Amino acid sequence: MRSIHTLLVDDAVAGESELQRRLTSKRDAAFLIEHLQTLSAAVSRLQGGEIDVVLLALQLSEASIVAAVGRLRDAAPNVPVVVVTDTNGNGAHENAPGARAEEYVSKRSASRTVLRRALKEAFERHRVRVAADAESRAQRREDEQFRGLVVDGAAGLIVYSRDGEVLFSNRSALRLAERAQRRLHAAVLGRPFPHGATFELEVGRERVVEVRISVCEWDGKPCWAASLFDISAHKRAQVASECAGERLRDDNARLRRLASTDPLTELSNRRGLELELAREVGSMRRTGASLAAVLLDCDDFKLVNAALGHAGGDAVLKELGARLSGSLRPSDHLGRIGGDEFLVLLPDTRMAEALYVAERLRLAVSDPPMRTATGALSVSASFGVEMVSHECASIDAVVVRTEAALQRSKRRGKNCSSTQDDGALGAAEGAAALLQALQDRRAYRVQRQRIVRLDDASIVGWTLVPCGPAGTFESRRDFLALARERGIHTSIDLGCLRACVDDARGLQQFSSAHVQVLPSTLLETPCSELLEVFAPALTDVVFCVEISEQQWIGEATRLRDPVRALKGAGIRVAVRDVGFGGSSLETLILLEPDVVLFDAQLVQGSAKDPGRARSLRRMANAVAALGSSILAEGVDAREDLELMLALGVAYGQGSLWESDASAQTANETVPLTRVRAPTRGS
Repeated sequence: MRSIHTLLVDDAVAGESELQRRLTSKRDAAFLIEHLQTLSAAVSRLQGGEIDVVLLALQLSEASIVAAVGRLRDAAPNVPVVVVTDTNGNGAHENAPGARAEEYVSKRSASRTVLRRALKEAFERHRVRVAADAESRAQRREDEQFRGLVVDGAAGLIVYSRDGEVLFSNRSALRLAERAQRRLHAAVLGRPFPHGATFELEVGRERVVEVRISVCEWDGKPCWAASLFDISAHKRAQVASECAGERLRDDNARLRRLASTDPLTELSNRRGLELELAREVGSMRRTGASLAAVLLDCDDFKLVNAALGHAGGDAVLKELGARLSGSLRPSDHLGRIGGDEFLVLLPDTRMAEALYVAERLRLAVSDPPMRTATGALSVSASFGVEMVSHECASIDAVVVRTEAALQRSKRRGKNCSSTQDDGALGAAEGAAALLQALQDRRAYRVQRQRIVRLDDASIVGWTLVPCGPAGTFESRRDFLALARERGIHTSIDLGCLRACVDDARGLQQFSSAHVQVLPSTLLETPCSELLEVFAPALTDVVFCVEISEQQWIGEATRLRDPVRALKGAGIRVAVRDVGFGGSSLETLILLEPDVVLFDAQLVQGSAKDPGRARSLRRMANAVAALGSSILAEGVDAREDLELMLALGVAYGQGSLWESDASAQTANETVPLTRVRAPTRGS
């Protein structure tokens, strides 16, 4: 990507501009800075062209800023202007929209990150707007050309008697309907038309004639006159206009996203959350529903930036945003409102429920540790939880109310959730009661997900997924994170496994059953004890233990002995979450899994993403070379299914079959390792 050519207009002496130093980076060349000290010099330079964006940082009054921006816009109307000012950018220039800058940045907050983001967003918004204007002008030109063709073009004319005789036709009519005269006559004479009736007639390939019927007299006798107009160009223009309108709608939607989205995490920014808050408060006033807010702030994030640099810190923030988003409902609203601060709006949620959600988010932040270039990194956050009043008018008001609760969490030692009262203690007690209940295998519910052969949709096995009691920590991931924090995750994981084995005894004989086990459980549990858990159903069911590649930190060599013990007992081994972000070919070679699971986040939508499709193809070739079978998770669309088949993936699971009542329940189920995915060229 080429550098953004930036004209910096700053009072500072050449080479001593603080703004120039902030924008210049040895790590990348995103900006090419050209520094001038006076407005007159800047105007002259703009007339020479080749400038992408202007950063105006002169010491001027607000009225003078308006005049300066006007001179810059007059010199180069297509170059956006960003102003660094002591004010907030909402003064007299509001009354001079023609001279308004693209964006105003407060000098107090003009950090390197803010400046670079402001310049990039101003350049991108202006570029999209210029493209949309050009598209609109092109559309208007096409419409004018079309009107000229219709108004000034030679029309055909055919006169019919009431008996069906052609009384007159001109040359244009013969030319327009030369190959469709019979169909035209039949259409005109087929039924009585009122005066002024119109219809369209295809008279050739991509050629359409509009026929207008008039009641008139010919030689004193009543007759019909059919006027023929070639509207082929209009039809083509109509299609082009619809395409142009769709492109304009896409551009406008993109502009709206840019205005309400945080560019780093791709979550909502303050403006986006303001829009969501207004909608939710309006709903509260209409229905009387409740709305809770959760404010979270990373603990000691300055240490993360110091250890990894700002680029590494940005990567951690992106991962943090993804983890938080994955722990919320589709109806919840998550946004980044500051450097390492996030705000969550929870519609139709009471305080007790919000505290449980905050606890789930807290665990999602810290568990498992994040993978970075320098190794595993433990991150924690403090949370403040409060209810939102139906009189609340802004995000700032929500932040002020939750900030007090968040500071209480900081004072309590960080990495915890608080309200302005002691409500958080109830959530902690509820979490402890949940873990106590999960010590009993009867507390679990086991859900079954089909595993199908992709080429014929026959069922070849089941994935057994344990769930806890209904509530905030219902999913295995959530209650295991809670258990890991209290050091009892191994016993809870074994309880999950026992519940799945009990459920597997109800499957058809020789069915294949996939169960998930934590790597730490395999390392901490003696092999003899682990095999005793499988013993009640081992003779009737073909078990496959799924180990998540994302859940072990460090070398996989320690897992080699437990994996060999499982295989020696006839239990198959699968590595899951491959392709999620840290896949290691060395891991696959070391563990020699019978099955490799492609992660749903990589599979979903891969048919429409050439980059992900290429990644999947390379991984499929590597796995096939190892002799392992492939199971694709999250196959929810037909086009993704077709891609998996083209890559030689033999098995899959997803909503495409979960809701398909016609899927086979074959009497014979086939263990996944009996069919090997064919090797395909890259």
